[in-house]
Amino acid sequence: MSSDTLKIARKLNSSGVEWEQAQTHTEVITDTLKDALGKVATKEFVENQIDRLRVELRADFSEQKAENKASQLNQLRWIVGTIIAVGGLIIASNLIS
Repeated sequence: MSSDTLKIARKLNSSGVEWEQAQTHTEVITDTLKDALGKVATKEFVENQIDRLRVELRADFSEQKAENKASQLNQLRWIVGTIIAVGGLIIASNLIS
């Protein structure tokens, strides 16, 4: 037993719990705490996960932004092409009449 667990067992024993039971209670308490603490995320872990997600979101945002620019450029090409075609038809119809 470490000094901390021995301290707990002694407190239990001094409050009327038999020594063997105090030791067993102390083992159960410390094992339970160790298991629980093993499942708790540290501040550093959470911060690393947040940083990783930020990087991923920035990459996704940049990719989406590039796709939007390409789509806008394609739409602009269609609009300009349509304007030129309509202008050509107007000029042609004026020349024919």
